[in-house]
Amino acid sequence: MTAAMIAAMVRHVRSRRAWERADVIQFIVVVLPFYVVLVVVAAGLVYAMLITENWPWLAATSGFTAAMLLWFFWPEREAK
Repeated sequence: MTAAMIAAMVRHVRSRRAWERADVIQFIVVVLPFYVVLVVVAAGLVYAMLITENWPWLAATSGFTAAMLLWFFWPEREAK
């Protein structure tokens, strides 16, 4: 799942403009660790909610996460 998210993020950035050296450094230093932490925290929350069988919070967290990922990775329409 993480590899698919990273691949989608790379396609998202690549579609806007060509990669430059500063973009690659920023991606490695800022963006990649942020998403690694996000995935680990989300996995920990889901695991904790599954253990405690807290289904309403699990549903709310999963729905919010899915909505956030769809909003971020949804392809932008080009102006004609």
